Parts: sequence; C-alpha cells; structure tokens
Amino acid sequence: MRQRAVRLWTTGTILLAAGLLLGACGGGSKASALKGKITVPASNQVVTTTSGPAATAPATTTAPTGTVSLSVTSSVYSALLQAWISWAASNHVAQIMPSDVTSPAPGSVFYASDGPTKTSWAIAMFTLSSSGQRLLAPGATPDNANALTDGGQRPTFTMKPGSPWTVVDASAGPPCGIPQAVLKVWSFPFGSSVCAAATAPTTTPPPTPPAGLAAIAGNYEGSTGSSGALFIRSDGASRFTDVDLTACPSCSTASAPEATVDFSLKTITATGPPGSYRATGLITAESDPADARTFAGPVGATVVVTAYPPNTLTDAAPQYPALRISFLPDNDVLTKL
Repeated sequence: MRQRAVRLWTTGTILLAAGLLLGACGGGSKASALKGKITVPASNQVVTTTSGPAATAPATTTAPTGTVSLSVTSSVYSALLQAWISWAASNHVAQIMPSDVTSPAPGSVFYASDGPTKTSWAIAMFTLSSSGQRLLAPGATPDNANALTDGGQRPTFTMKPGSPWTVVDASAGPPCGIPQAVLKVWSFPFGSSVCAAATAPTTTPPPTPPAGLAAIAGNYEGSTGSSGALFIRSDGASRFTDVDLTACPSCSTASAPEATVDFSLKTITATGPPGSYRATGLITAESDPADARTFAGPVGATVVVTAYPPNTLTDAAPQYPALRISFLPDNDVLTKL
C-alpha cells in the first residue's frame, strides 16, 4: 500500500514543518504552495549514523556560544521519536509504535542548540506509515480524537543538558515558544512579526475616570403628587422641595405650604451601565426641621441619590433619566425634566 502523509486540514498535504506552520496562520492550502520554495539547510537533513539513541544531552559537551542549526543524526531522530511516542501515550492521544511512522524525509526535522540558554530545540514532522493509518480511524483515539490531526504530528521538543527530550508543544499554530534566534537559523518562512502578533498582550482600555457630579445635575420631578421635586447643581449643592403637611395637617397636597431640605453631595461613582450613578452627601439645612425629621432626618444626616439611565425604572417616564433619594419610598421616583 502506498504511504500517505496525514492531512491536518481539509486541503493541503503535510510536506514539512515550515509549510505546516505557515499553513496554521494562513490556511492549510498554502502547505502545498510552499513546496520547492523553502530552502532547507543542509544541517536539517537526517544523517544516518551507527551511534545509539541520543536520549539525553551529554552533560560534558561544550555547548556552542551562539545559536546554531545542527545535523539531525539518526540517534537524534530516534530520541525525538521515542519522546513523541511517550508523550502520545501519557496524554492519552494514541499508542504509537515506531513502525507506525515512516522514515524522516529531508526537511522534516529541525534541530538547533541555543547557546545563551543552553537549551536544544527540535521540531519533527512525523508522517504515519500505512500501518499507522489505523490511528486516524474513527474511534481509534477516543480520549483525544483530534490530537493527531491538530498538530500532534508536528511536536516541538526541548532538551536541557543531562535531561531527555521533552515535547513542549503539540499545537498546530506557529512555534512562538521557540526563541527567534533558533527560528532564524532554521530559515523558517516567517519573521518575528508573526509570533509578536500572536503573543501580543491584550490591550486593556484605561478605566473610566470618576464621574463628576455634573453627570446627574438638573431638575427632577416626582412621579406622584407627594414625591416632591429636586434640583441638583453641578457642584453637588441640592434642594428637595415637598409639601409640608406637618405645618398644615388639614391641607391637601395642592394647598399645603412647601418645605425644603438642602443637602450637599460630595462623592459620585458609576455603578453599572452608562448613566448609572450613586452619589452621597449630608443634609445641610431644613426649612421646617420638625417636618424634615419625619422622613429625611436632622441636619448632618446622610443622603444617598441613586441615578438610573432611561428605560430602567418602571415607575418613571421610560425615555428620561430618573433617580431615587434614600429618604423617600422606593416608589417615589424622580424623573429628570
């Protein structure tokens, strides 16, 4: 049976690691378009040797002082393959056998040493053999069915001196966790701008500055005959006017004299959607203290004004802003004129 490269998208056969990575940013169909246009450094060809698997980096080896692309020997490839098989098993992706993977093609494995960080990096593009196609059958990997087709066959590896190769990324996106110096020596077909855009922090808009008392300044009228009226000045000076039934218990609301309660609002904060505020202040004067004490309290008592945007309170004309005063019943809503 002819061996096939596994597709990661609906179009575009996996050709090599660089083509796949660009496809992740711009669509799978570009993978085929890259064929023949990427120059693969000679150091990225798999060189057959008779040495054993390089499972760990020799602790006594002198690391390069800079970042260099290294030859991919058969021992390096074997160690990467074993690390990938272990990763797939431990992450419940699939039980992969070495025979399930084809021999590496030129340009399918990238290997480099980053001297400044004393870290080795590698990317391997594993292609499933005819026997490995069983891993893509429906239900073959029930715990993580999409892992092999969502970047799982193009893992990124790292290795520290004295430690084994470890899979650090198996996603289908650009390898932005790899140092740019390493990507540069590999001649990947994108620059630092791709990863810079992918990893740029989300810009948080500056907080809305505290609302000034002018936001609720104006004239307000009660929704009932006994709700009174309120004037708020832009500096917070306020006057509530209502009928004085204490001075004339027998009067109707139409014939009763008026009494006023003055208070000064000092602080205001936004509390929700635009137009929602809470302002706090103190009573400063009362025209009829006996009457004011029955509902507002004495001079020096705290007053809270809660403002609402239009179409919020059912007890007010819906098209206008409205507010409540803490010393009035909740159904006594004042609407802005």
